[in-house]
Amino acid sequence: MKKLLITFLLCLFTFSANAKITVAGTPLQEKHVNVLRGHLYDYSKTAKLKYFVLSAKTILWINKLHKDKKTHEIVTEKNSSDERLSLILSAIDFYSQIENGVHAPSLTKANIWLWHEMGKDVVVTHKKNRWEIKIVKKLKK
Repeated sequence: MKKLLITFLLCLFTFSANAKITVAGTPLQEKHVNVLRGHLYDYSKTAKLKYFVLSAKTILWINKLHKDKKTHEIVTEKNSSDERLSLILSAIDFYSQIENGVHAPSLTKANIWLWHEMGKDVVVTHKKNRWEIKIVKKLKK
């Protein structure tokens, strides 16, 4: 059921051949990664410390996999108990609910677009036990 839901949700978007992350065989494009980063940034602003750190770790994990040259399937037996994967799958389910109007009028497709735009500029820094998730605007050349 979860695999079907993920496939359905991701079929709403177009796909690219160069996706570096797959979820149950479905590729995540740059725009999907941006939505995840933007959403986790937005969520982290009000999250308790445990979930703030989990959001930061998840963003770092997504970034690492997305920048790698090879494709990574994240829904694996090895990752089955990984909290980062659980957070990503929960987020994808949440986006599906938003697309279907479950959270309207408080959350709409406009929120997904906003998260996409924010996600382009989300940066995570980690020094010792201090985590920071912020928006850093890139200078246009």
